[in-house]
Amino acid sequence: MLQIDSYAYSSKLSRVHPGEKLAAALSGMLICLLATNPASAIAVIVIMIFLTTGRAGIPWSSYIKLAGFPLLFILFSAITTALSFTGNSEELILALHIKGVFIGFAKKDILMAAHLLVKSTGATLSLLFLALTTSITDIAMTMRKAGFPGLLLELMELVYRFIFVFMETGSKIFVSQSSRLGYRNLFVSCTSIGKLAGSLFINSYLHSQSLYTALLARGYNGEIKVLEIKYPFSVLNIAVIFFVILGIASFEFFY
Repeated sequence: MLQIDSYAYSSKLSRVHPGEKLAAALSGMLICLLATNPASAIAVIVIMIFLTTGRAGIPWSSYIKLAGFPLLFILFSAITTALSFTGNSEELILALHIKGVFIGFAKKDILMAAHLLVKSTGATLSLLFLALTTSITDIAMTMRKAGFPGLLLELMELVYRFIFVFMETGSKIFVSQSSRLGYRNLFVSCTSIGKLAGSLFINSYLHSQSLYTALLARGYNGEIKVLEIKYPFSVLNIAVIFFVILGIASFEFFY
């Protein structure tokens, strides 16, 4: 089981109704996507960090590790957005002159990149909050009740299941190749990666056939049915989410 999936089943918010957590996460993402004031996105970031580490009890070390890679990618994207290539250095704060071209950062581009950074960070942390507190089964159950097509949800669950199959199979093949010096140099590494990809495809295909046979043996008729867990619905939580959204939306009008 992946670490992120393990936390989804064991966090302090795992017994909270998944619809409430979906509402909180989707609200955070929508605010970050639509907000024009950076303060709104910053507020979402603070709230999501508090909910994930404070309320859900996710350890800081794990949270930083899980959030680190996507946030690092966002940071590099923001830096790239702020970078300017021009023949005039008057608008640039920091500039490097190379063969008649100035490479640097303009104030307006820095502000735009900073705005993009906080918006993307807020949306990412909102999604991470949902992933660390809600299992894929609960998400699919809530989406099914909301009227999403059953075929789409079944595909989503099966794809998620095969992530584990890919990782486990790939890890075993990689260890086997490494023990035979399959990555001792660049040429051999490229060859081993190609063989790994081919073996992974074949093993995954065979596993999918076995899974389909197992489903048929259990009476599969085109719909995957699972036992639904009854979660208590909290009007208080919905009210808190609503007023928090109103509070964050006020940044758009008063600041």
